[in-house]
Amino acid sequence: MNLLNLKSSRAQTVDFQKFQMIDAQLPSPRYTNYESYLKSITEIDWVYSCVSLLAYTIGKNRFGIYKRGTEEEIDKHPFIDLLNSPNEYQTYFEFIEEVIIYLKLTGNAFIALEEINTYGQPKTIYALRPSRVKIMPAKEKRVAGYVYSLNQIKVPYAENEILHLRYANPNDDYYGLGIIEAGENTFNIEYSQQQALLSFFKNGARPSGILTTDQIIKDEGVFKLILKKWNEAHQGAKNKYKTALLAAGTKYQSISVDPGTSTHSQLSKDSRDRILAMFGVPKQKLGIYDQADYKSEQADKFFYTETIKPDLERIQDKWNWWLKKVNWGDIEFRYDFVDFDDKQKKLEMAKIAASTYAFTINQILALAGEEPIGDEGDVIMGPMNMMELVRVREKALPVEIRVSAKAKKKAIIAKTIYTHKLKLQNQL
Repeated sequence: MNLLNLKSSRAQTVDFQKFQMIDAQLPSPRYTNYESYLKSITEIDWVYSCVSLLAYTIGKNRFGIYKRGTEEEIDKHPFIDLLNSPNEYQTYFEFIEEVIIYLKLTGNAFIALEEINTYGQPKTIYALRPSRVKIMPAKEKRVAGYVYSLNQIKVPYAENEILHLRYANPNDDYYGLGIIEAGENTFNIEYSQQQALLSFFKNGARPSGILTTDQIIKDEGVFKLILKKWNEAHQGAKNKYKTALLAAGTKYQSISVDPGTSTHSQLSKDSRDRILAMFGVPKQKLGIYDQADYKSEQADKFFYTETIKPDLERIQDKWNWWLKKVNWGDIEFRYDFVDFDDKQKKLEMAKIAASTYAFTINQILALAGEEPIGDEGDVIMGPMNMMELVRVREKALPVEIRVSAKAKKKAIIAKTIYTHKLKLQNQL
């Protein structure tokens, strides 16, 4: 009997001698690094910031199930029930959040399809940790199956029991190319910098250095004693800022870079920016506004269209490919995508901004897709009569000059936006 078709207790230890020849030829020379890639989320703070933001944003994006090729949304279907409750431990948000974390860190996400029927339709689905999954190659159909390993127990999965999402990898036919692997040098530099900073503070916030003397110390015991006394007095965070007492003729010379210097600070910022760029996360999305070179609305648009939307499309396409494969009715999975160029949504966004009384006329017009009106539009307008509350420019002109006919016309537009009764969609 083919071990990959074994459906009895998956917790049982399985004899894999039949796969020894294949197991010796497993693809992906970087496979053993997946565990370290997953650990990077706890070892590099910028990795956690980026991945958690991406996973949350994608997980909260609204989706619907539709009759294929139409705008008719379906309310009841077994696939909807599966997504609403993937397994006994997770909601769909928690499930897809885990999938995205694995996909971003390793380039692979393996979804286990459990308790499948004769059509391949499962009752439950789980996201498997990529570091525990091996792909079993096949000569004829590329993939024979998968093996999940945990605590020396190997669990076989047939090819149709795993849904594999992967990023394209020009160097591997089986495993995807994750962001950590693609930028391994960048992440190693950041990790080394953080470790150096940690060592610096553990060493009492003092750069490493050497003790020198013009005297010749022939007695090794004396040399070791001097070094021991120095370390006891000055090494470690508890000894920071203590006054150094040097033996006669002994001098201390620093030989390391102080992390507090501008050079180290700039290196840290450069490393941070490269990591954020690799994940496609604008600095503004993480609350970083130092030398921001574009406005928040531009950052939002870039983040969604260039970072979030591609992964949403990847998940959507994979689900629809699989739905056809398992013959689960004439349905399709569809995300509700945000169109930043759509006029209606621009008006909705501008309406929200106007209702807060915290945006200038020019900012509201920009959200609505309109051109600014210059200095006259740098004022925040109040409710109802749209009277001016605060002038943004430091050099304020008299009221009768500031509120020109052109500004009043634009204010009317802002008021119209404010009073327009449009409902903002969930994702905005």
